[in-house]
Amino acid sequence: MEKMLKYIVPACLIFLYTNNILAQQPSKITAIAIEIYQAGNSEEAIRLLQQAISIDPNFLDATLILGQIYLETNQPKSAKNILLKSLEIIKDNPEVHYALGVAYFNMQNFDSAVVQCKIVLKLDPKSKAALELISLSYLNLGVMAYQDNKKNKAIEKFRQAIESNEQNIQAFKNLAVTTYELGNKEEAERFIKRGLKIETKDKILLKILIQIYVDANKLQEALEPAEKYYKSYPRDVDGALQLAYLYRFNNQGDRAFDIYEELLKQFPDEQRIYDDYSELYKYKGKFDEAVSIYMKSLNHLNDKTLIYEKVAEIYIEAKRYEDARKAYRNALVSSRDSARVYHKIALTYITEKNKWEAIQILQVGLKSSPNNWDLYRELGKVLEDSSSYNAIQNYEFMLKLRPDDPFPYIRLGVIYNNIDSTKLASENCQKAIDLGTELPLPYHILAEIQKEKLDTASFQKNEVLSISKSLKIIAQLKSDYLGKFSKGIGKLDYTKIEKMKTDSEIILEFTQNLLKQGLENLLQVNKPTYLENEIIQWRKDYSQNPLLLEYLGKIYEEENKIDNALSVYKELIKFHPQEKEGHIGMGRILTLKGDLRSAILAYKRALTIDSQDEIIYENLIYLSRATETTNELINSWSLLEKREPENNILLSNFAKILRIENKTDELKRVEKKLEQIVSNEKNRE
Repeated sequence: MEKMLKYIVPACLIFLYTNNILAQQPSKITAIAIEIYQAGNSEEAIRLLQQAISIDPNFLDATLILGQIYLETNQPKSAKNILLKSLEIIKDNPEVHYALGVAYFNMQNFDSAVVQCKIVLKLDPKSKAALELISLSYLNLGVMAYQDNKKNKAIEKFRQAIESNEQNIQAFKNLAVTTYELGNKEEAERFIKRGLKIETKDKILLKILIQIYVDANKLQEALEPAEKYYKSYPRDVDGALQLAYLYRFNNQGDRAFDIYEELLKQFPDEQRIYDDYSELYKYKGKFDEAVSIYMKSLNHLNDKTLIYEKVAEIYIEAKRYEDARKAYRNALVSSRDSARVYHKIALTYITEKNKWEAIQILQVGLKSSPNNWDLYRELGKVLEDSSSYNAIQNYEFMLKLRPDDPFPYIRLGVIYNNIDSTKLASENCQKAIDLGTELPLPYHILAEIQKEKLDTASFQKNEVLSISKSLKIIAQLKSDYLGKFSKGIGKLDYTKIEKMKTDSEIILEFTQNLLKQGLENLLQVNKPTYLENEIIQWRKDYSQNPLLLEYLGKIYEEENKIDNALSVYKELIKFHPQEKEGHIGMGRILTLKGDLRSAILAYKRALTIDSQDEIIYENLIYLSRATETTNELINSWSLLEKREPENNILLSNFAKILRIENKTDELKRVEKKLEQIVSNEKNRE
């Protein structure tokens, strides 16, 4: 947020000395003091004025002028004291009260400044100076409240600032920022638009307005202020890149090219411009052009390694893995972290399922970086799929490098468990746990081994711990992912979240599967009430986790508490409308309750989420026959076939219902198509 400024009233003479300075001795002294002050000697002028006041304490002109000089020389406390004396001489003088308000203001006593200025307005209702000072005082009171994190109070003060002076642009800015931060974006938008009537090109107001539209996904509306911002501040790189992205998102990507070209002329050393420009070509599927942008940057940017790595990433997106490896090898020439580059080369081979080449390149990398932990981790993962013996050797060597790291023990536990060496699996998992791992996998492996040994107490203990740690990781991963969207005021979030999402989803999917296995194990071994109590406890911290809701619904089904189950499935769908199991669960319950048409709708919703689930098709066939709506189902699946012509699960079930209904001609067409799909799949294999 832009720094909220506290305003200082500029020093200026607000009184005119009009009395006859020759009338009395104090007046002569005062006249001399004025001449001396105008000549630049404020200290002598102050001394003379104090002398005049000592001769005649009721000589108002001297006290007023002295108060003014104190204000002009930044001595507000002295000004306050002398002006208060003036009020003893003349109580209802608006100029004295205003000067006293200025003194309080410059002492940062803004409440007292407001009091004095309100007195001025009673004496002189048309005083613009008093209104402006009141407005500035409220502005600063709002800033102080904001700095104390009392944002609602700050809003109140900023509003009062505008009531006193509708031209106070800083008050509008502060209101826009504060209401935006409190999440009241509609109100922020209103303040912004009022502020822009005062200053049509204000930088902060335009940036927040753009962000409000972006937050609301109103990208078309964001274009107008973004264009105005770019026109007003063409050398602002953030604003220019923002506009270019908005053109892209509004299907006007071609208009972004000129912006990028102009930016590169002005800022050829700015990495972000090359990134965004290249991204535009990638978005259009023009991968060679995207690469060419980075190749141009080689003449301007120092980090050649980074450039070649970005080129490699483009080739990977285009599935041109050999070209990607060539780019990575170019990166190796200048890289200070060759192990990381070798790791990335290995990943291209892994993507192509060429494990032998992946192993070779990882081993080459380890020759140049013999103790690199990440290379050993990746090598271990590849070896697990090809040679358990070599994988075990790899992880045992990693233990020599870091004896206190639980990771190798976990992987050894997995390998030994897979080859049915439960004793070694248990020992390694226990060692990982003793080292303080927060990962759920070793607890789950131990639980499954103990389950086989009928050690129910140990099984329950470790499976519950596995589930608890899985829930924590899932919550953290989702929180981290959402956090990537949170950026500063006026900035669009244009990070390449797709890659980040892919990386995190690998861990997320694995952990969710582990969580599901754990819940399923507890449901199989224990009475439903045991798992119900555990889930109720977990939901205190993870109330909306879909798997907890799913299994709570299943527990209620087992206990024949169908109304409770239906309520839980509705809650699951409310918070997670794309969770298939919630719709299927609703379908089961509604079928039991005899509400077959509503059950059909539930299964149809599930089918839109997963059109490969055999159970959904089976239930829809059963329910359509029970409700005599098979023709509706045939029409629905006919439309689905047009959208998914290669879906053999759909086609096989489509054939079933056509066969039941004796739709011979249509059945022959579908069966012929299904045979062709199966034949094509065999040929591809």
